[in-house]
Order: sequence, then structure tokens, then C-alpha cells
Amino acid sequence: MTTAVGTHVELNTERVAIGERLGFYEVMSEARVTEAELAERTGAPIRLVLHWLAHQARDGYVTREVATGRYANWCSLPLAA
Repeated sequence: MTTAVGTHVELNTERVAIGERLGFYEVMSEARVTEAELAERTGAPIRLVLHWLAHQARDGYVTREVATGRYANWCSLPLAA
């Protein structure tokens, strides 16, 4: 794809693949984590984790709790009652 939308979709696909390969989604499905905790639990460099989380939160793949600064995999969150 050569359009801006196509490029965005390709980047999101790559980011999802990175999150799956490095275990980011799995860790966040077990508990809400900070950037440092995610880096520590997966062995990924903090700079990669910060970049990845920023994009994933912006695009709605993960959620960030403002009060605690913790991130979660949105599909693992409990359903609202």
C-alpha cells in the first residue's frame, strides 16, 4: 500500500507482531504494568517499550490508567457491570 492509511495499517500490523513476539500482550493480560515492569518482565529495552506503548495506547490496542500510569491489554480487561 502506498497511501498514508495503508502505511499506518502496515505499521500497526508490525507493532502488533512485535507485541506478540516479545510477549507484551501476554504480560499485560496477566496484570496492569508500568513501562519499566513491562520491560523487566519481557527483557525488552525500555526505549522500545516506551515507543511501542505510546503507539499502542494512541491506536487503542492497550489502555493506560492515568492515575497509576499502568497499562493493560484492552481485551483482557474485565467487562463493565
